[in-house]
Amino acid sequence: MPELEEQLRRLGAAIDFPSTPSLTRAVVDRIGAEPTRRPQGLPLRRIALALAAVLVAVAAALLVSPQARTTVLGWLGIKGVVIQRVSTLPSPTPGPSELAQRLDLGQEVSLAEAAGKVGYQIEVPQSLGNPDRVFFHDPPAGGEISLVYAPRADLPLTKETSVGLLLMEFRATIDVEFFKKFVGSDTSVQVVDVNGSPGYWISGHPHGFAYRDPNQRGLEEDFRLAGNTLLWEQGGLTLRIESALSREQALAIARTVR
Repeated sequence: MPELEEQLRRLGAAIDFPSTPSLTRAVVDRIGAEPTRRPQGLPLRRIALALAAVLVAVAAALLVSPQARTTVLGWLGIKGVVIQRVSTLPSPTPGPSELAQRLDLGQEVSLAEAAGKVGYQIEVPQSLGNPDRVFFHDPPAGGEISLVYAPRADLPLTKETSVGLLLMEFRATIDVEFFKKFVGSDTSVQVVDVNGSPGYWISGHPHGFAYRDPNQRGLEEDFRLAGNTLLWEQGGLTLRIESALSREQALAIARTVR
């Protein structure tokens, strides 16, 4: 570093700066005068070339000298900056799942972890196999499990959720009267049979639905329609499939849920 400082001092001494004339007379003469273009004289070009040489020297020093890098960063007021060369970059810290936040699915877990968090057996569509992602949400009481299947040949992309199929399940019962009362006028609700139990095929724009938790407390949840929705009860659980599938396709999948 002393060599770099010495080179910079020598370079500064070698620059031929023009002497500064008295400015008093010049200011008086220029008052009221029209602005004129500044002449591009040789001294300014010399200064520019000299400054360029200084920058080249500093850049070269930064490349070969860690001490020089630290010193120059100190000159710039960023002494706290540390430059470190590593063989591989560290992996970014994973943040909250964008899908979980957007759809309010809760914490992402494995299927085995989900089974340990809820007090009931998780139902999985046998025709689809294990889900690509699993989420756990609390409340409601007992927890809510969401099984997410990525888009694929038999599960087209659902525009509203950007997934192929979403199966949500939780311990509750559907409040049919409330449910029928609060669907929108532009919503179609059809009663269907799912594994011997009544279910509901919803298409259009439902406003919301209600269910009762194990303590028979009435709860309401805003409906998030993902294309089409199949809602039914099975084994003490309420299950809800959201997808871009037809009614027949959704029913075929629901009949393999066990």
